[in-house]
Amino acid sequence: MTQASAPPRQRAGEQPGGLPAASLGESLRFVALGLLPTLARGLFSARERMVKLMARLDTDARAIRAISEIRAAHPGQGARLLGGRIVLLWGTDAIREVLDRSANVYASDAGAKGKGMCHFQPDALTMSRGEEWRDRRAFNESVLATSDSLHPDADRFAAVVADEVSRVYLADGLTWSDWEELFDRITLRVIFGDRARDETEITALLDKLMGEANRLVGLSEGDDYFEFYGRLERQLRDPEPGSLVARFADAPQTDLTRVAHQLPHWIFAMRNTLGANAWRALATIVADGEIKRRALEEVEGAD
Repeated sequence: MTQASAPPRQRAGEQPGGLPAASLGESLRFVALGLLPTLARGLFSARERMVKLMARLDTDARAIRAISEIRAAHPGQGARLLGGRIVLLWGTDAIREVLDRSANVYASDAGAKGKGMCHFQPDALTMSRGEEWRDRRAFNESVLATSDSLHPDADRFAAVVADEVSRVYLADGLTWSDWEELFDRITLRVIFGDRARDETEITALLDKLMGEANRLVGLSEGDDYFEFYGRLERQLRDPEPGSLVARFADAPQTDLTRVAHQLPHWIFAMRNTLGANAWRALATIVADGEIKRRALEEVEGAD
């Protein structure tokens, strides 16, 4: 199930997007139980106290129930909330349309998300449209080798992960701070090379900028923004072989590309999004004895 900021294109005689309209009560319930807790936790960077509070209130379970009831009342591809300002989608065709047209109709450069993301990655691929989007996508796809089943540097990336995992001290258990530091080191080494392992000021500055972006209002480019991009630019001067930035030289690029501005998304996608999702997956596995047993057997039998 996904949420879009604008409805699919309508045909003559159809409601916007061809989707049924949820009632005002359903819309307000989703806002109260789904949207507001998300904003409270932090749209870009987690607010620790609010995360704990939302967990105690079990807002995720309440949001799931609210959305499930909306879906049951409006079978089909999805439903429009608040006159189409928010659209909930669960149909395969509707979700595919949003993904296929994410560079124009459903681009991320508008609304609250766009306003916040502009604070730390104004020229990223995810914030681009038209010619800039095509230019930056070609660059990103080349560096990330999206057309390959396995990245050319996959062996090194796997070795980096294995090395960093072996360094984690587990005698006192595994905490979120341990996990976050683990993903910081992996991210820095994969993107910039082994020399950047201790350049944690890069991830700290991005985390600070993302925390500021949570406000959505009163945002401006300050010293932290310029310090952050200055550090990224310095990492590009002498790229380490086997790192992602070492692939920049052979990737298609023009003055529109803004190569340094493509880096923040990769950083937070690895250390924040991937890190948090892997943590949740690990928690889910260890919470169920049978699933844990099967997972351990799979790991032990892996090549």
